[in-house]
Order: sequence, then structure tokens, then C-alpha cells
Amino acid sequence: MTDLQHPWRRIRSEAMLDDVRIHDLRHTFASGGLQVGEGLSMIGKLLGHTQVQTTARYAHLASDAVKQAADKISERLAAALFSTSRDSSESSAISGTRPSASDGRTR
Repeated sequence: MTDLQHPWRRIRSEAMLDDVRIHDLRHTFASGGLQVGEGLSMIGKLLGHTQVQTTARYAHLASDAVKQAADKISERLAAALFSTSRDSSESSAISGTRPSASDGRTR
């Protein structure tokens, strides 16, 4: 089958998605791939792009994924830091020592 327009119109009609184009599905696929951490080069290969510039239009979505990854890592580090400092304070109260002002460790 080389012409997808007839079956695509039927599918869109049944799904009540009259304004959706096949290209929109490709864009959604690429966006979703970037959001789960796939790189631009892999997305380009999956879409059959032969030039990097063609896939580069999705680069702004990749930066969102980078920001999300950075946020996730910083939240994990903050949780570990606060957990360690809280644990030190609790153990200090038990042992009668004071946490050091510079590094949160007990003396």
C-alpha cells in the first residue's frame, strides 16, 4: 500500500481525530522519545532522517529532558544531604555532641 490517505481518513474519522496528520504522529513519537531520554541522533535514525539538521528541530525538547534529569538528580542529592544532616543532629542529641557548623558532622 503506497497511498495511506484513504485508510488514514477512515481511522481519523472513527477515532474522532479529524485534524491529526500522519506527520503529527511522527512529531509526537520524536517528542516522546526525547522526553524519555533518547538522543537526537537516535530519534533521527528512528524517523529515517538522513541529515542532523532535520532532527535538530526537536532540540528544544531535549533541553527539557536535560532539565528534568538535572532536577531529579539535585532532588536526590538534597534528600541525601538533608537526611545525613538530620541523622547527624539526631545522633548528636543522643551522644551529647554538637554538629560542626562547617560540615554537619559531629565532633
